[in-house]
Amino acid sequence: MTGRPRLSVVTISYNQAAFLPGCIASVAAQKTADVEYILVDPGSTDGSRQIARAAGTVIDRCIFAPDAGPADGLNNGFAAARGEVFCYVNADDMVLPGAFAEALDWLDAHPAFAMVAGDGVLVDAAGAPRRRLGSDPARPLRMAFGGGLLIQPATFLRASAFRAAGGFNPLNRIAWDGELAMEVLLAGGRIGRSHRLWAAMRLHAGSITGRAPHRAARAEWAARRRARLGYDWPVPAVRALEAWFRLERVLRAPRRISDRLRTGRVAARFHAAGGGAG
Repeated sequence: MTGRPRLSVVTISYNQAAFLPGCIASVAAQKTADVEYILVDPGSTDGSRQIARAAGTVIDRCIFAPDAGPADGLNNGFAAARGEVFCYVNADDMVLPGAFAEALDWLDAHPAFAMVAGDGVLVDAAGAPRRRLGSDPARPLRMAFGGGLLIQPATFLRASAFRAAGGFNPLNRIAWDGELAMEVLLAGGRIGRSHRLWAAMRLHAGSITGRAPHRAARAEWAARRRARLGYDWPVPAVRALEAWFRLERVLRAPRRISDRLRTGRVAARFHAAGGGAG
């Protein structure tokens, strides 16, 4: 690639050969000279590396090196990135057509914002859409009490904001993206919202989200997040605010109620089937 790209896209992949081709194809479909694509693989043994090599010039750089986990791998990818704006897409997720151009246009139109988060679609292991997912408005109080969800592959941030926030925390193994967003806010960055559909998140038996072994880690992260944001409050107040922001999320997007009634709770289905997703 010649010249400096506007957008750097990083995919971290570890033994995701079943889904990686779809991820790569979704980036390739909207890759232009303004977009660089970096793939990070710390040691897959399922053919993922061969898939990446076969993608040819779609992938500008493959980083095949051991790392200390997903957040560390992302830091390695973005350390090599040259773009003005960053986004990352897990190997089992996809970006939707037009997302790159729309996100760059949004950031151009809102120079005071460090990040923008769009909406997404939850898909199952076969790629069938299940329901729409919406990012929340990102404010410190909301984020402290679990109401600051951002759809990760639909989130774009300026490289300068990434660096000012210190990148991803390699010790956070379950919410490194949420911690980065928190640090962007604490560094004075503003996070915007777009209601455009920019990504598809895949729920399957190997997904990290909601897996039982991570519940204790999530509770620890929630407590650390509240303390970092200055809301280390008594348990009753914490529980009340967490409940309020869960309810507020539904009230703000009532369509999610009909989606849940129509499709059922996808996570529960996977648990019932013995899967680990949530």
